[in-house]
Amino acid sequence: MAYNRYLNNVIRTAHLQADSVTNAKTDGNQPKHLEFLYDFTSAQGGSAGAIVLTAADGTAQQIPGNSMVMSFNAHVEVPVTSGGSATVALGIVGDTDCFVGATAKGSLGLNVVLGNSNGTGLPVHVLAPTNVLATIGTADLTAGKIKVFVSYIEV
Repeated sequence: MAYNRYLNNVIRTAHLQADSVTNAKTDGNQPKHLEFLYDFTSAQGGSAGAIVLTAADGTAQQIPGNSMVMSFNAHVEVPVTSGGSATVALGIVGDTDCFVGATAKGSLGLNVVLGNSNGTGLPVHVLAPTNVLATIGTADLTAGKIKVFVSYIEV
């Protein structure tokens, strides 16, 4: 292969802007990933009911419409606590427990990792842009931080 001394070292991965290859810029057939966050210390709080999860930076984020959610993983960074017998389910609007059914707060301790092996209702077809939810039941939460990672393919 011919060597071009003028173009050598011109184009390297070091020259790519950080995070320049985004979900929107990849082929629709490629698996894509989003990170969602439940954080008690943020404006989300811990009142019983459905709480819309945000992007890691706290901004609004949704699973795109016409997507097939293939898998999820969740990582508990701050243990979930409550003054009562609180439960937490993870899912989407219209299927609030498709990731994880109502799970007792005692099962959501520090560094617990949840995934598809926890009895999920996946894959699921998302027709319209959809929020990811944490549904708190029985009692309010007093602490907790959970990161939820969703993998999907555009259909």
